Amino acid sequence: MNGHPTNDRLLEATKALVRELDPRRDEHPPLESVLTQYAEGKLSVAERRDVESHLEICAICREDVADMRSMAAVLEKPRRWNAMLLTAAAAAVVVMATTLLLRRETETPRPVAPPITTTRSAPIERPAGYARTEWDTLVRNARGGELPSMPIVLQSIREAPEIIRGSSGQESQIRPAGVALRTARPEFRWPERKDATSTVILFRGEEEVMRSGALKTSRWVPPRDLPRGVTYSWQVDIEQDERLEILPHPPAPAAKFFILEFETLAEIESAERLHPHDDLLLGLLTARAGLDAEARAHLRRVREPIAQRMLRELDSWSAP
Repeated sequence: MNGHPTNDRLLEATKALVRELDPRRDEHPPLESVLTQYAEGKLSVAERRDVESHLEICAICREDVADMRSMAAVLEKPRRWNAMLLTAAAAAVVVMATTLLLRRETETPRPVAPPITTTRSAPIERPAGYARTEWDTLVRNARGGELPSMPIVLQSIREAPEIIRGSSGQESQIRPAGVALRTARPEFRWPERKDATSTVILFRGEEEVMRSGALKTSRWVPPRDLPRGVTYSWQVDIEQDERLEILPHPPAPAAKFFILEFETLAEIESAERLHPHDDLLLGLLTARAGLDAEARAHLRRVREPIAQRMLRELDSWSAP
């Protein structure tokens, strides 16, 4: 169809507006590339046959084609009527686009989301004093005389040392021994020997899991974290003047320690964040985990009789 350039632009704008306003445009032949070409007689025989097959079953597209042909007839009037017809055509564009949109929305209503309903649930029961009900129970039971018992892990790592003739008490200087630890990378210490070379050997049961290099100091930190939730034993071999000394001295028991598992450590750290000044709660939690030194430090700051009873309980856990 050959019309005035202004008329052609108006027709193209009409097509674009109709296409954008149609909410189901993907279910019909495209207006611009198919239906408009069909209305203008520009499709091939095969393409026209496909469109006509669709038009036979789709009243909406038939009306679209009829509307476009009517608009094309209007736009082909003599040029002297252009000013009047352009105004009328612009109004017709708006009316036709609005009619298309309303007709198709009426035929296929858009799904409406179901109304959001809320069910009033029962209020959540909050602990009386602490962030966890378990902590309330722990403190309440302790004040009632039910103190935490010695952790099983401490029972397994605290062995009564045999009395060795001539022993100078060096075993007490070997650390860590008989304790539970927060850190997964503890510092090992032993009595210093002048001009000696020391080697730390770390065991998990009977299996050697780590060994230091030759050391000229009396302390060593592992180069990587040790697995948590595990009991370890260790010894230090000291070479001096072509003599080998092993600490702890046999037949003294091996130096053992336990590294807290993640869950226990996380619970203690959570209590420290939420109740940083509650030394009774923190003392009971660290005592129950086997952190003896930390538990004592907290309990000494508590001005309640329960603290003294718990400190005496910790004394009873120490190896004879």
